[in-house]
Amino acid sequence: MIQEIARAVPGLTVVCGFVSPAKVETGKSVMNSAAVLRDGAVQFVQSKMLLPTYDVFDEVRYFDPAKSQQLLALGDKRFALTICEDAWNDKHFWHRRLYSVDPVDELLHAGGNMVINISASPFYLGKRETAPPDAGNHCARQQVPVLFVNQIGGNDSLIFDGSSMVIAPDGRIVAQAKSFAEDLILFDSEAMQGDMHEQTAVGNASAYAALVLGTVTTCKNAASAGS
Repeated sequence: MIQEIARAVPGLTVVCGFVSPAKVETGKSVMNSAAVLRDGAVQFVQSKMLLPTYDVFDEVRYFDPAKSQQLLALGDKRFALTICEDAWNDKHFWHRRLYSVDPVDELLHAGGNMVINISASPFYLGKRETAPPDAGNHCARQQVPVLFVNQIGGNDSLIFDGSSMVIAPDGRIVAQAKSFAEDLILFDSEAMQGDMHEQTAVGNASAYAALVLGTVTTCKNAASAGS
């Protein structure tokens, strides 16, 4: 399937999440991975290291964790390509960390100069006040931009709010997609400028938008199942 997607977008460089085969015999046959598709082929694969088991998550049950990661080289950029939880274990931000390693920190110390994080991060009240400072902490300490791309929609009783953004090395949000809606934004990595789309207000407005999105998604899924 991932090869078919690569062949369908020959003129683009695409980062695409997918399930890859596990390379070791641990009883878990797959890994949570991101592929870089370029020139019609899969050119790079990075798998997730940190697998959460708290709250609504139980990734250890299904996935084998990556043992190491490498930098993605594109032009003069060296990207730290990470998946969701891999970017949320900064010892300078959290008082109590859940993991002994910080994949972003390791990749940046290896020479990375830009972070890409693809996420399926569920919405909860207060989330949008927490996520930017955490990612911004990496920016401020390492002087690198962070591209945070989050899923939008609903799945298995969870709501994903989108709210994708680019955070400049000084911690400013310099590009941002809509919350609770599919969106496309453009960003210039040299000028550190991009589209800034209107955001849903935090608090009750976000809660209402999440409920609407969940209801619409549920109706669409029910209609698709019925057809």
